[in-house]
Amino acid sequence: MATARIESGATARTVAANLKRLREARKLSLRALSQELRKRTGRSLSVDALNKIENAATAGAGVTRRVDADDLVALALALGVNVSALLLPPTARGVGELTGIDHPISAFRLWSWASGELPLPPEEDPAVDQEEAARAKIEDFGMWSDYWDERGRRWDAECRPHHRIDRARDWAKHHEVLSKAASAVQAAVDAGMSLPAVLDFLMESVQQHAMFERVDGNPERVLTTVGSLEYNRMSASDSWRQLPDEETRAFLARQRET
Repeated sequence: MATARIESGATARTVAANLKRLREARKLSLRALSQELRKRTGRSLSVDALNKIENAATAGAGVTRRVDADDLVALALALGVNVSALLLPPTARGVGELTGIDHPISAFRLWSWASGELPLPPEEDPAVDQEEAARAKIEDFGMWSDYWDERGRRWDAECRPHHRIDRARDWAKHHEVLSKAASAVQAAVDAGMSLPAVLDFLMESVQQHAMFERVDGNPERVLTTVGSLEYNRMSASDSWRQLPDEETRAFLARQRET
């Protein structure tokens, strides 16, 4: 009895397009890539199989081949990229597609998610209980904060297992300045503030403060504004690097007003 064919989804189409783009950028024929796979990974994918994988981006039923997890890793190794370079849009600009999400999503958010930096927003994450998230957001701000804190801790443990090691290295590298920061926090606590209140103040300061960097010799070009909708807009398009001076001044004026 014949089984129903499983149609290629959004991610399969992205993998197909990326595979062809990366292969051609390296000036590899399908035959050459097949040989590289066998030589470097021991994985055997024929010229016909690779051609059918690439066809998933444009072709109809019957001419494509599904990519399993082993294929995906082997292809990434043979091409000298990480797996995300096959799974996601080629840049962090614009939007991309992802299996399980039924609408285009910011490519910047997709790359932040795939690199382990941030979870997807609750409304775009199929793993999140939407009713629980909505209830936490509406009923009680404190409950919403606890919800995000717990989600962040779980995300850090499950998706960034290397983060604690990186953080320990940063602590050791910046021990002197961190000691001064710790002393300032202790002074605030000694003056009568609660430790949670001090930490909340620090987080709020970081989130609301515009951070600057000299870029291409031009002073006070905006680099990031953590927590700002304007920053999200600029980051998603990567256009902040080319902000004209008048837009920069207007942006800084808005920040001072708030």
